Amino acid sequence: LDAGFLYVLFKNMEDCQKSGDEATLRVLSHLHTRVQEELEKKAEPALALLHKLTRTDDAPLRGRILRHHLVPQTSVRLPDGSELPLDKPKAAQVSPSAFADAVASAVDKVLAMPLDRSLILSTTEEIRQIAKEARVVVSETYDADVLEEFTEGLTPVFARAPRLE
Repeated sequence: LDAGFLYVLFKNMEDCQKSGDEATLRVLSHLHTRVQEELEKKAEPALALLHKLTRTDDAPLRGRILRHHLVPQTSVRLPDGSELPLDKPKAAQVSPSAFADAVASAVDKVLAMPLDRSLILSTTEEIRQIAKEARVVVSETYDADVLEEFTEGLTPVFARAPRLE
């Protein structure tokens, strides 16, 4: 079980909602919840981040989540809302290269699934959008070498992925 499987399950739930298939939707919703719980317990931080982002429809919220996980922490927010600077920045919870690896792995797994082409297309496009949003955060935060490594980690997998026309 991985983020790709969970995302496809979620898309099937959306299809059931659109078609009014309540019985199948209930079963898929229960399965979705249980898989989500188990996956999050066992996932590496980068994969858990991708998983969370695929469940988040709001782009500005995804940006805040990406910044929280991909940007090194330079201060601590205090209860009164003020910030206390850290003497030494704390490393990001997820490195850009680890996130690129998680994205590439998820796309490869989606591409290997025996699914309808339209579902594969929509899933890979959704993950591609998340990767683009992550690239913006990486470009704002890291030097050119890290950005290049991030981009090079994703270019081959998205070159293999079909695109919406």
